[in-house]
Amino acid sequence: VSSSGSAVPRRPPGPRPPQLRSRDSKLSAAAAAAAVAATAAAVVRGGGRHGAASSRRPLARRTKGGPRSRGAAAVLFAQRSAQTVEDCEVVELLSTDLCTDAVDGGQGDSGVASSSFSSTTSSSSSSSAESLDDPTSSLSLLARSVNFYTRAASILVSYLPVLLQSKQAELDPDVLESEWRRKHELGSKDLKDLIDNLQGFYVKVGQVIATRNDLFPQEYSQELAHMVDSVNPFPFQLLRQTVEQELLGGLPLEQVFSSFDPVPLGSASIAQVHRATLMDGRVVAVKVQRPNIEPQLMSDISTLKTFTFALRRLFPVDYYTVTVELEEQLREEFDFIKEANAMDRIAEAMGQAQGGRGPVTIPRSIPGLVSKRVLCMEFVPGVPLSQVRAELKRQGIDIAPGSKAEQLFGRRLVGSLAAAFAIMIFKEGLFHADPHPGNVFCMPDGSTALIDFGQTKRLGFRFRRQVAELVIKVSDWTGRDPENATAGEMADMREFAESMGVVFLPSARPECALALSLWLFDTSRTELPGGYVCNELSPDNPTRDVASFPRDFVLLCRTTLLIRGLAMRLNIKFSLSSSWRAAAQDHVGPSKRLPPRKKWLQGLGGALQGLLGRAMGALG
Repeated sequence: VSSSGSAVPRRPPGPRPPQLRSRDSKLSAAAAAAAVAATAAAVVRGGGRHGAASSRRPLARRTKGGPRSRGAAAVLFAQRSAQTVEDCEVVELLSTDLCTDAVDGGQGDSGVASSSFSSTTSSSSSSSAESLDDPTSSLSLLARSVNFYTRAASILVSYLPVLLQSKQAELDPDVLESEWRRKHELGSKDLKDLIDNLQGFYVKVGQVIATRNDLFPQEYSQELAHMVDSVNPFPFQLLRQTVEQELLGGLPLEQVFSSFDPVPLGSASIAQVHRATLMDGRVVAVKVQRPNIEPQLMSDISTLKTFTFALRRLFPVDYYTVTVELEEQLREEFDFIKEANAMDRIAEAMGQAQGGRGPVTIPRSIPGLVSKRVLCMEFVPGVPLSQVRAELKRQGIDIAPGSKAEQLFGRRLVGSLAAAFAIMIFKEGLFHADPHPGNVFCMPDGSTALIDFGQTKRLGFRFRRQVAELVIKVSDWTGRDPENATAGEMADMREFAESMGVVFLPSARPECALALSLWLFDTSRTELPGGYVCNELSPDNPTRDVASFPRDFVLLCRTTLLIRGLAMRLNIKFSLSSSWRAAAQDHVGPSKRLPPRKKWLQGLGGALQGLLGRAMGALG
């Protein structure tokens, strides 16, 4: 039931949600996700971030009975969601282990989070791969999905009693604030345990939460901060086997590398990176894909698609569309040959910019040492952005929040990233689509580097031109109060947004298109027109009045919102539209104008018809 009291349909209009299958049985994952949807909506609407109104925050206390009762409640949700006899059998088979898992947080017998390839706590996490010849089984993938649903449900269910209590009595706002923080501290630890246990694509979810402190509660962002830099590595012996088979044609490492550090520089959900030295003395970074990881991650994102599909009417943001776009990008991320080609192309573009000193450094691949699952590239010295403050403190340099030093560092960093993405988007039409702080490096000379090009997005010329025109339109509002926009200006912005494929709800306010454009491309603004707000989870965010976005927009917006998040974290005001204006104007130059699509197609049809006529005449 929705907050207004009206019944929420079991399945929203649109494509049918995916089903998770095993060889012998299937679990109706969509039903399991829908079972917790009402609780999820209550949590989001009732709490949001701490900046929300106090009257909307729930009182937070630990559910009676502790974690075990929450786990049992989660299993009950799954049982009630089962649609077939086989569903019930699967839930019954897994329920005991899953409830126990919710209590111990998915830790191994030692009580310490262990590698996803060595953990004995859960078959779903250890099934990543014990050897190259052991593919991930369908039943194990199903177990991972059920594990996710039940443990995610246990976190959501833990909010339900306190939400009910908060609705039944007037509570002191300070008490609500304190209890709300306590609840987030507990929930964030539970979510950390869930992700640490399952690993896979859920690590990427944790990275998003960790880097979007403008969107998620501070407790969650802090608890998951470690996921930005690294996840549990897989054993070096498996890595050696992969490199020798996939890259070296059976030759031992020692015949190609004079040294190969067995301790990874970083480990992510798909691959890990090691420092090595070639026989000619060049220091390189070797990226090696986790064995048998592809089926696991594709199953994980299928689970998330179902989960977000069930919640798409309840969350203020259509995360289902985002997940679909991420699924397409993920399929590309398993091919390191494509990654090397994209990385080299972008590196070439950066090398030609700013007199040969591009805004950021991009590593290049090593010719002859690239395969589908192993990528050897130039080594980039430096510190991930997520570790910069700790590294400076270790060196005795303390950049206090809000200090001039932080302002200077922040403007240089954000400015270089904005300039780099302007080149990628408007010049190359190919950009880095996963720019979280773990992929942004601060180099010893103070410059910035961008690594990990597993996720890149290609943009067509016409769409790039539309983005350029939109950036110019937004930049024209610099120094102006959008509250003073005329009806004609608001209608013009809406018409332009609709021409790009944005679909607004009939109930959208007249200022919606202008507010949305300013929110996405003027990252210096903290206030929006028409009563809209910047907080993405607020019911007054302009995205709430958008029915759908064009899919090309999804990852592009991820970039703009990352820059907004960085600017907020570093306490600087930075206008992305002003930074991109010159590149946008160059892209919109007269020499690059396109005729209207319909006339262009008609012209092409006429040319082809004339060519066919001449060919037939020659044959006759």
